[in-house]
Amino acid sequence: MNPSAHELSGVDRFTDVLNRGFSVVFRHWIAVASVWALVTVGGALLTPWLASRGFGTAAQLLYWAYRPLCPQRPDHSFFIAGHKMAFEQRETAMFVAGAVAGPVYVLLRRACIRVPGRLAIAAVVPMFVDVATQVVGLRESDGFWRFLTGALAALAAAAWVYPKLDADFSSPMIVRSTETTE
Repeated sequence: MNPSAHELSGVDRFTDVLNRGFSVVFRHWIAVASVWALVTVGGALLTPWLASRGFGTAAQLLYWAYRPLCPQRPDHSFFIAGHKMAFEQRETAMFVAGAVAGPVYVLLRRACIRVPGRLAIAAVVPMFVDVATQVVGLRESDGFWRFLTGALAALAAAAWVYPKLDADFSSPMIVRSTETTE
């Protein structure tokens, strides 16, 4: 059964809106990624503030919403006004770095040399060592090292992937028709 012309025009309109929306996101993906990271870390900061102001239910909802992203261990978390953040220290650093990476990349994009994958992996090694040595009980990590290694890993990942994504999203997209001929 063939859809009517009216239904097709509705589908076409919907498809056009989606295409335009995705086009805006792809054109401004760096801003989208930075704002997303900023909003995410902002919610983690807002959670203890809400708890300290007596908005326990709202704070609990945010803790619950952030739980899939982070185990929220108190001994690995920053505290604000006597209440733990919804993120642990390393995740906080990674999202702060993610929020900062976009604007820094935009400012330095023309002068930036692509970061080789090996260098990006090497920048993740300190985080891996920090986590692994703590997990096996060789030492206890602290907030400074969690924050530093998380920020380093996130900035290195951004320095490696942002130029690649920038090049991909700047290239014209090829749209293939889904229509078939009979």
